[in-house]
Amino acid sequence: MLFLAIINLADEGNAIEVRGEVLDLACYVHKGAYGEKHKKCAEMCIKSGSPIGILTDDGKVYLIVEDHDNSKPYQELKNYAAQKVSVKGTLYNRGNLPAIVISEVKPIK
Repeated sequence: MLFLAIINLADEGNAIEVRGEVLDLACYVHKGAYGEKHKKCAEMCIKSGSPIGILTDDGKVYLIVEDHDNSKPYQELKNYAAQKVSVKGTLYNRGNLPAIVISEVKPIK
């Protein structure tokens, strides 16, 4: 399965807000694992240092990156494995990899 994300380069470095499921990217990329059935594994993998992503409802995946000057939102995001959240941050696109340097996270109820 191939996922393509079209990112307008004019948006790079700009503020963005996305809503979606918090992913353990190691299991998602390797096995396609996500969702409630994968929650326990995702919690363990994320707490062990697996990269974190957000899977939006339209199938886009964003790598979430810790802001070294403000690590609190990234650390908080680790508590929401396989849950829906809203993430705010700054969008970057490196080598066709859309990434968000996170500045805020809120659970979606």
